[in-house]
Amino acid sequence: MSLKERLTVELKEAMKSKEQLKLLVVRAVKSEIKYKEVELIREIDDNEILELIAKMIKTRKDSAEQYIKGGRSDVAEQELKEIELLSLYLPKQLTEDELKTLIASKKEELNISSPKEMGTLMKAVMAEVGQSADGKTVSKLVKELLS
Repeated sequence: MSLKERLTVELKEAMKSKEQLKLLVVRAVKSEIKYKEVELIREIDDNEILELIAKMIKTRKDSAEQYIKGGRSDVAEQELKEIELLSLYLPKQLTEDELKTLIASKKEELNISSPKEMGTLMKAVMAEVGQSADGKTVSKLVKELLS
């Protein structure tokens, strides 16, 4: 079952069970998919849908941080709940230890020795991990390893 089909099934289930938050989140994802397909004038595949979901999570994380800084913990809590639901669609996230091991092996493989080559290493690592790791976390670990 494709991710798109899974979203349609879960939308129906959320409607039947009257889960408002899940309904809101699934509708938002389906809406983003539709916008992207109209923009590209073609259907998008599961990998592109995962990228959209990752982008939605990042947006919500940023919003939650801003709400917390602004003293709006009630709205931030809503954003965090949405992040939880969106995360269910992404593949299992790699731990920091797994990432460190992967980054070290890529560094050796590409023979990278200076911080100037961080971009090359980041590109290789992100291609390897895909949606299984957050870019911000990978960047932090690459900087630590190269400095």
